[in-house]
Amino acid sequence: MEDRRYTLIKQEELKDLQGVGYVYEHNMTKAQVCFIVTADENKTFSVAFRTPPQDSTGVAHILEHSVLCGSQKYPVKDPFIELAKGSLNTFLNAMTYSDKTMYPVASVNEKDFHNLMDVYLDAVFFPNIYTEKKTFEQEGWHYDLENTEGTVTYKGVVYNEMKGAFSSPEQTLMRTIQAELFDGHVYGVESGGDPMDIPNLTYENFLDFHRNYYHPSNSYFFFYGNVNVQEELQRLDATILSHFEYRAVESKIEKMSRFTQPKNVVKEYPIAEDEPENQRSYLTYNILLHQSDEIIERMAMDILDYVLMDAPGAPMKEAVLNAGIGEDVFSHYDDSKQESNFSIIAKNCNENQQEAFIQVVEQTLQRLVEEGIQKETLRGAIQIFEFRIKEGDFGTCPAGVMYAIKTLETWLYEKDPFVHYHYESLFNTLKEKVDCGFYERLLQEYFLENMHKVYLTLKPNKQFNTRQEKVIQGKLRAYEEQLSETEREELVAYTRELVEFQEAPETVENLATLPRLTLEDIPRDKKKFVYTTDMVEDTKLFFHEANSSNIAYVNGVFDVAHVEEEQLSVLSLLAIFLGNLSTSKNHYSQLSDKINQNTGGVFIKLKVFPHKDSVKYYSPVLEVSARSFVHQVKAMYLLIDEVLQETQFDDVKRMRELLNESKSRLQMSLNSSGHTTVMRRAQSYISRYGSYSDHIQGIRFYDELCHWQKSSDETLKDLGGLMKKMLGQIVSSDGLTLALTGSQEHRDTVIQNSQEFVRMLPNYRINKEKKTIQKITPINEGIKTVANVQYVAMAGNFKQQGFEYSGALKVLNKMISLKYLWNQIRVKGGAYGAFADVQSNGMITLASYRDPNLQKTMEAYREISEFIETIDLTDEELTKYIIGTMGAYERPLTPKMCNEKMLGMYFVEVTYEDEQKNRHEILDTTVDMLKSYREMYQKVLRQPVCCVLGNENKIEQESEGLESIRRLS
Repeated sequence: MEDRRYTLIKQEELKDLQGVGYVYEHNMTKAQVCFIVTADENKTFSVAFRTPPQDSTGVAHILEHSVLCGSQKYPVKDPFIELAKGSLNTFLNAMTYSDKTMYPVASVNEKDFHNLMDVYLDAVFFPNIYTEKKTFEQEGWHYDLENTEGTVTYKGVVYNEMKGAFSSPEQTLMRTIQAELFDGHVYGVESGGDPMDIPNLTYENFLDFHRNYYHPSNSYFFFYGNVNVQEELQRLDATILSHFEYRAVESKIEKMSRFTQPKNVVKEYPIAEDEPENQRSYLTYNILLHQSDEIIERMAMDILDYVLMDAPGAPMKEAVLNAGIGEDVFSHYDDSKQESNFSIIAKNCNENQQEAFIQVVEQTLQRLVEEGIQKETLRGAIQIFEFRIKEGDFGTCPAGVMYAIKTLETWLYEKDPFVHYHYESLFNTLKEKVDCGFYERLLQEYFLENMHKVYLTLKPNKQFNTRQEKVIQGKLRAYEEQLSETEREELVAYTRELVEFQEAPETVENLATLPRLTLEDIPRDKKKFVYTTDMVEDTKLFFHEANSSNIAYVNGVFDVAHVEEEQLSVLSLLAIFLGNLSTSKNHYSQLSDKINQNTGGVFIKLKVFPHKDSVKYYSPVLEVSARSFVHQVKAMYLLIDEVLQETQFDDVKRMRELLNESKSRLQMSLNSSGHTTVMRRAQSYISRYGSYSDHIQGIRFYDELCHWQKSSDETLKDLGGLMKKMLGQIVSSDGLTLALTGSQEHRDTVIQNSQEFVRMLPNYRINKEKKTIQKITPINEGIKTVANVQYVAMAGNFKQQGFEYSGALKVLNKMISLKYLWNQIRVKGGAYGAFADVQSNGMITLASYRDPNLQKTMEAYREISEFIETIDLTDEELTKYIIGTMGAYERPLTPKMCNEKMLGMYFVEVTYEDEQKNRHEILDTTVDMLKSYREMYQKVLRQPVCCVLGNENKIEQESEGLESIRRLS
């Protein structure tokens, strides 16, 4: 029966999602409610608002943080983190965009789903920000003065997060591009907050932003999965909407006024004092696309982005590189806003090459328009996008969350929310348009005839950070100088008051308001993960049955344990080159087209599996992962065989291009994921597994890439010969393990084709003598960058101290992460985040993310044992941590994840019985068990290994205990 409080605006069958879409409008408030109802048990809820900022103070971002710090119904200081402690959620986060703010949650447990939804709804509509100013100061910014003799500083979670974001050259580049393309428009300001502007935000303006935009009349509610539409509508009205009247909210995003001619812009980004400035500029060609509501043209731009810039042999990338401009060329296409923009970016260039760069770009576009784009490349690109979208596999991110984001790309601007989900007709149309000049016309209209362009050059400047810091310090000193002695004392007192507020434990009464699960909501035994094991020749073959529609998933791994330590960089390069070099049958661009036309992608990487019991043991493999529609499995295997057995390693020019690109991309990754970088690096000094990992994907490999990049052509020829020989010693059915996932109805087809593939391979005995990392030397290391923040890691091993693993350690790890580190390093320290990790092989690792501190953070790590000693939990509190820990084990697996799980269980040597034992130990955890680990942490963290990546001055100033200081070149 229809709910009379709502009007059904739209109902549509969504065959390609195997569901039905509904859009309702709440009659009283005009709130918009969208449903995509499917059989998916991983349900998603999201509430979003249009939140266009007028300046770069970061008000939308700070508000996103702050509303999740307590509400009327749930007055705890941080319900977000309390939910994270005791929920089975599969997603729990919030996101600020250029013109919207989203609050999505997901869970496979219905009770948990409604608990999360209820807390989030109360948080966004009835937050405690109006009665507690300290929330704004903690999450946004405040003046901090620890004693009257000290100096005033800025502190705040978002302030430090954005200091980190603005430290990255690539982040600076993207922000500058958007600011210049949308100069004078709402998209031209920084919604996340510019550290130079954040301290201009007042508490009253912060509250006004919430008053203006966080209202049901400006809201977009989204549900996905196996949900009951009428029950959810009723719950939404009773909980929130019935408490509000309609209000006109002015949040519409106006269109950008178009440029009449392109503009040249030169800006700067920071580099370190001892870094060279030569050949370090970014040259960019940026356009604001003609706004089109046609989903066909939006998807066509995705396809053109891939064809022009990403595919092996991409014509735009090759043209720029062949002109000797830059070491790496990449693109950025952003269609998440009302108006889309596209950028072509050359990295590590001479700034004087700008005119030549623009000329090459436009000549290449003109040539493609006149001569036409390669039809086979277009068809291959369309197939790869069709495959990805139909597959609907977003890894650890639930599909519903991705659909919530995608739906808003049109729904937020009064367009059809379901236009994205009619894949069959969309891709049929895109294929039909290959032969009629459609894509060439887009290049002509969107690129060549479009005058709304920005030619941005981003130059390095060694004084950039110093200059910025002088401005910040000038503002602080000016503020400090006008303080009287009494006002200084009051600021010290308030700083202490804020710390006391942060340190004050939650009251039992407040915590009791939060909805929670019980242990009865979690089955004690988990359903066994079932797969079959067969032998084909000398190859192990695993098969897992899953509802994968018409798609077959393949992961083949070749044993590479025999490769010597000094050859690991060559092995890593081999993994990068395979699939990106020509074969005896196809040029690398033609190979890419054929892979795209016949598969969902063929991916090759070097991978290392840890062992469940010890960091001394590990299993390195060369992994080939691929997927295809079932009718194309044979073609997929033929292409894999071609890559593995017929790759040519004699194209020195192409090898050099791949080296330059790999170094550039790894450099970006190491900096942007600094917490992962320092965790891996710290582990590498006490663990052979960690050292191997650093050799193949961490700083050690980056150093080797820098070395190979400088090699002569003759050396690269020798490298090619070495890789060919090495590949011949790896590819054999004797050293192969195959993991397959598919539907039961396709099992025979998939296995038969897999057997034929195995028989195509050589069958010689792989050298079974395992080589291992020879020497591990513990060291404390500081790695300097131009970042304004730090990533601080500490690692140790409890098995080396004589202790054994138990599942209870996972519960303790949850407590350390979400109770101790969250409070000490994020809430009080101002870092964006902090993490703890414990593994059954004995490894304990701690890390912070975008952290203004260094030694303070390491001191907090060392005091974990004291925190453990003070643990005093009620039964309800302990249950919460147990449930939160179990959440990681309750997440549904995608078909792709099933393959990874099979291989993981085999190589890590984990059995179902091991999983059950771990599960029972978690569920049976007691407070006494947790407290018993005090001695273990005390011993492990007495002499740990540390690694810090971050600000060069901070590392030099707080270098105590750092035995080695170097730069990430």
